[in-house]
Amino acid sequence: MDESVSRQSTWSKHEKEKTWDQAREENSSKLLISGWDNLIQISINNFQSMKPQIIPFMFAMLFIVFTTPQHLEAKQSLKLESYPIIIACKNTKTNEFVKPKNKSVEDGGCLIGKNMKNILLPSKDQMKLMKEVFKDRDAIITAITLMNHESQFNAKAKGCHKKGCDIGLFQIRDIYGWAKKTQKEQMIWFRDRKAAQIKGNCSHRVEEWQEATLRCIFARHRGDLSGQAKYPTDRLNDWKFYKEYLKDFSF
Repeated sequence: MDESVSRQSTWSKHEKEKTWDQAREENSSKLLISGWDNLIQISINNFQSMKPQIIPFMFAMLFIVFTTPQHLEAKQSLKLESYPIIIACKNTKTNEFVKPKNKSVEDGGCLIGKNMKNILLPSKDQMKLMKEVFKDRDAIITAITLMNHESQFNAKAKGCHKKGCDIGLFQIRDIYGWAKKTQKEQMIWFRDRKAAQIKGNCSHRVEEWQEATLRCIFARHRGDLSGQAKYPTDRLNDWKFYKEYLKDFSF
């Protein structure tokens, strides 16, 4: 047998082996695919037969998954004291908020540098009154912002100047018996005044709690003609701080 015949014979043998191997692979693949098809069909049939039992189970599992803490808005209970507590100290020059050394005004929680002002939360009783008076969180935060700046939540605070003396939580001129008003009466006055401003001087604002409206409310409280003045700008910064700080708390 010459070399070419020998090579041809060898190639033919290899081709046959290759053909058999391919056939086995194809048959295996067909069997595998057929097996998967049967398995899938069986699963579908089983699912259809068990559907009445499975569907409630699936809904129950989905309920558990999506009501676990990581899928819920975390709301911690706001812990207040019988007196206003310090939650931050504000540098009145830079408008930077920093951590206090303690939460007590009497113990000098914000005596940590120059130009520091206490950023407080109201007492438990004051918060209870605010929840009775104001309709929503943003309204409460607005009241907190002004009371913190004007009186540090001291209902008896008094500040006198050339035009007279300002009294109470919101530091209002002592006229019409303001000094005799209870804390709740002072809060109701502010609520009603704010509502009137939104319908009057601040009525050109589209949404009640958009930034321009807040600037307008703060400016009118001070007597400023522009919402871009320093006082309303500073109070808006305070408001945003409170809003962010309180976002994870229920009250």
